[in-house]
Amino acid sequence: MKRILFLSLLLLSLVACQASANLIGLFADMDGTLCSADFALYANTDVRVIAHLTTITAGITAAEFRIDGVGVTAGNAIVSAVWQTPLVIGDALTPQGVALAWTEPYLPGEGTSFIFLGTYQFFTIAGGWPTADSVWCIAETIPDEGAGDPKLVLVDDSFEEIPADGWCFIAHCTSGCLCTTIPTEESSWGQIKAMY
Repeated sequence: MKRILFLSLLLLSLVACQASANLIGLFADMDGTLCSADFALYANTDVRVIAHLTTITAGITAAEFRIDGVGVTAGNAIVSAVWQTPLVIGDALTPQGVALAWTEPYLPGEGTSFIFLGTYQFFTIAGGWPTADSVWCIAETIPDEGAGDPKLVLVDDSFEEIPADGWCFIAHCTSGCLCTTIPTEESSWGQIKAMY
């Protein structure tokens, strides 16, 4: 009985942590509500990268992440990225990811906790790309060997790295698709399983 009570409390605390976590997500709209889109042949589709701040109140000075699952090649789409800062290192579509920085704290809009980081524009040139129900997720960077630790973070105005969760996007959602988060290590299921 104590074990069941402990597990219930643990799961509730993880859900509470998940609900209060900062996140970076991919969205089809500027409001951060549409996490899926259709892609038409020979047309542009914008996928916006938006941070949702829940524990950071004074803005961000940097963000570091990658986008997993896109599977774009020169033969299926022409891709361009437009970020809200000129201080950009890398490409979010690569395993090493992207680091964005601002010289002054970048603040959410008036009355919101969302920060628009940038847009990936996909001009589709091959039929069937992306495939139906393709899941693209904001994820930790995969640095080259010896180049540091994986990162999925927002950096606050005091230059402290704050872990973030990655939000998933679904291309060509066919039915009942649920967009979800990829939790950071503090709330991973692996840690729960390790308890047994």
